[in-house]
Amino acid sequence: MPLHKPHTRSTQSFLAIVQVANKTEAIPLTAPLHLAGRTGEDFHTEADALMGGYAAGQRLIDEILHVPH
Repeated sequence: MPLHKPHTRSTQSFLAIVQVANKTEAIPLTAPLHLAGRTGEDFHTEADALMGGYAAGQRLIDEILHVPH
């Protein structure tokens, strides 16, 4: 009789690390930011982490490029 492993839930989770750099400068414009999901927990999927990091990067660049009036 074959042995069956009990089904275990995956505990894999993801964080996004975002850092803004200029391709012509050796020093990044921001420190690396470690991001989790909206609730403060790790992202559940790689796609969620990627999109969360992308959105955070966009907001950082918007703030860096924002010129006060």
